[in-house]
Amino acid sequence: MSLQQLSGRILTGCYWFCILIWVSTYTANLAAFFTVKNAELTINSLVDLAKSTYEVGVLDSSAVYEAFKKSPLKTQQKIWHRMKAAGTFPQSTYQAVQWVREREKFAFIHDGPQLRHLANQPPCDLTTRKYHKYLMNHHLLDHFCIIRVKLT
Repeated sequence: MSLQQLSGRILTGCYWFCILIWVSTYTANLAAFFTVKNAELTINSLVDLAKSTYEVGVLDSSAVYEAFKKSPLKTQQKIWHRMKAAGTFPQSTYQAVQWVREREKFAFIHDGPQLRHLANQPPCDLTTRKYHKYLMNHHLLDHFCIIRVKLT
């Protein structure tokens, strides 16, 4: 079958051009999927944080500071001793976020809304992980951990 009319040739050319673009896009996405490593965080809980080599920090004299200091749980005690030995008690939230960005492996534990707000500020290289929900002084508290995401 041969197309004699110009309109038929243009329509056929556009069809094959669209097929070429579709196949090229599929191939490029498949190659990217197999070659690029995704930023995968291994810290998903407080237990993971305790097992990791991350430095951990909490605000000096905050409720989270007191909760770790007085906790009878082994995981919290392990993290407390690590923080106490390293002296990772920033004086402000902004100092803590600066430490998270500057240090190779540093996690900051604080209350969720403030950390989520800070993680959404440019350059958007931080992420939050919910780690604990517990009752302290008859209040249900959610604490989050903020860590730096490095895309490789």
